Amino acid sequence: HIGFTTVFPDLVLSYGLLFAIAVFLACLLQAPSAILRTGIFSVLIIIVLSDAIFEFGTTEGGVRLNAVILTMFATLVLVFFLRQHINKFLIAVFAIMFVSGVVLGLPFSNTEAGGERAPSANGGGLPVVVHLILDGHMGVGGMTPRLPNGERIRNEVSEFYLGNEFRLFSGAYSEYFDTHFSMARFLNADADEVHLEYAVKNRNKYVLSINGYFERWAREGYKINVLQSSYFDLCKSTNVKISSCVTYNHDSFDGEAISSLPLAQRIILIGNMYYSSFTLYKLVQLSELSFKPHLDKYDVSLRGLGLWHGRIGPLAISSQLEQLIRKVSRSNGGEFFFAHLLIPHSPYVYDSSCKVHSPVSSWQLRPERGASDTPKLRYARYAAYFEQIRCTMRKLQPLFDAMRKKGTYEDAVIIIHGDHGARITRIDPEAGNAQQMPRDDYIHSFSTLFALKAPGVVPGNDDRMASIPQLLAYAADRREENLNENSKPYVYLSSGDDKFVRSQIPEFPLSNE
Repeated sequence: HIGFTTVFPDLVLSYGLLFAIAVFLACLLQAPSAILRTGIFSVLIIIVLSDAIFEFGTTEGGVRLNAVILTMFATLVLVFFLRQHINKFLIAVFAIMFVSGVVLGLPFSNTEAGGERAPSANGGGLPVVVHLILDGHMGVGGMTPRLPNGERIRNEVSEFYLGNEFRLFSGAYSEYFDTHFSMARFLNADADEVHLEYAVKNRNKYVLSINGYFERWAREGYKINVLQSSYFDLCKSTNVKISSCVTYNHDSFDGEAISSLPLAQRIILIGNMYYSSFTLYKLVQLSELSFKPHLDKYDVSLRGLGLWHGRIGPLAISSQLEQLIRKVSRSNGGEFFFAHLLIPHSPYVYDSSCKVHSPVSSWQLRPERGASDTPKLRYARYAAYFEQIRCTMRKLQPLFDAMRKKGTYEDAVIIIHGDHGARITRIDPEAGNAQQMPRDDYIHSFSTLFALKAPGVVPGNDDRMASIPQLLAYAADRREENLNENSKPYVYLSSGDDKFVRSQIPEFPLSNE
């Protein structure tokens, strides 16, 4: 399910706990109470059927919720009329599901198209190009003294990139708040408003149907290599040939990633990931959004139950980044490496030394849409977020070192940027909230990292306000006019149903403030 393969003692104990729960339920079923038996069987069947609705049915959340409610009613009726034979029926069904699940689930591996290649010859005289998307990485222009140790982290990020010969763009910003819209925009900068149509929703993920940015590098003679998360598929674009595509499950991790956690915390994490995968659980979370106005009247919040959020994105990238570094270090040129890495995206699981925080219940998330926030919570979130940024830099340094050792670093083009800001906001940037949004929330939503190392680009800090599409155009041809367009910076605020309103963004507090 999550790609976790540490059999002993982690999986042995996890399966042991599930077996103990099964034995406990079996004992309860021996009770003469028909109501108790009906309830247990109904819950088990509803869990299975709700997963089927999620996998094979409609993708619209409200319809799913209504479908599960109807399923619950139908299940109660079914169990009542089949109560004499329900044991044999369920044993057969669940046995088939268990066996097929194990067979289909093992061994787990990331999907790759193109296979492993031999090192490139001389790349046709083309340098290595590495383009990394660090999901949710705020720009240094947004790291202000008003944030916990904001000036300190700004100095650390600046020193890291300038020390590795990058030009750091303090005024870089994303035009969209959400990953799929932001990436669809900057990967199709020449498509104007049509770019939104290229991010096609396919059940639980998005697929980018057209990729003008990849096509541009391919026309120059580059082989395109992609490392992507299962959330956003960039390898099915119809206008460009992908030489190699590796997809990692953003809800998976290996044993090495959490080896520093105590055993009890590893078992808790595995258990949390298991139950949070149930569609029924996801629909409980959805129901809070649907019924929030009614729940608020009675001061009821499902978040107060401490239910697991089911997100582990930063853990998923550890081994993937190591594999990417090995591939880049073997390249002699003529290859374009693009990677979408879910770090420093929440949850904030790493400290500055890349040790995983314990207990897992301490892992901070950005505020959910519609959730309340307080200055104390914001302070804690930003403190944890900045720790994860420090870990991100620690994980990137081996890439630069490997390229230096290979001798490709000096001539390489390396582009590193975020897809949006930290998004630790009091008010999310939506068209209906525009008048109430504090200036800081624009900055926290859209200020994004952008660092460029390329021949002819002088290292240093550049404080011009520029969007990601502008900066990528500059990275491709290094023409200053791409950055000197005299236009006011603007972003797009959601007005619902994938509609947007264009809004001017205030200037960021830059490094000289």
